[in-house]
Amino acid sequence: MISNVIFDIDGTLWDSTGVVAVGWERAVKETGYSKAEITADILKKEFGLPMNIIADHVFYDLGDEGKKAELLALCCKYEHEELEKNTRDISYEGISEVIHELSGKYRVFIVSNCQKGYIELVMDKLGITDDISGHLCYGDTGLTKGETMQELMGAEGIDPGT
Repeated sequence: MISNVIFDIDGTLWDSTGVVAVGWERAVKETGYSKAEITADILKKEFGLPMNIIADHVFYDLGDEGKKAELLALCCKYEHEELEKNTRDISYEGISEVIHELSGKYRVFIVSNCQKGYIELVMDKLGITDDISGHLCYGDTGLTKGETMQELMGAEGIDPGT
């Protein structure tokens, strides 16, 4: 019997790539560290991967790991700002209602390869904070999505068969 449901975010709950691209492009232009052009299409190919891998792929022209980390941190900061001020609904149609309905029957969790603060922002934007029993991300663990999911399941006492 199912008693728990675990969701990812990007490509599952919403498509933030257009909004995120604006923030990342701003960071690239501001620092001048990378020659990369950041577009929604580029990010769609990358989202789902851990943040450090995305940085390696997108900022391939940056050999300096310190600058790459600094640029990624600024990208995440500006991404968060752009998502906070965004007023367009970028969620998939009906997803908030589905999660609300599921939370009445099951414990609902979120696991993602995102940075700290992203899941909380998503829950707030979608109005699902009260529907989510727990969440964990790459920014919290530094682990792969599978390992992060294992961490969440252990912490929440989730049996893989449920």
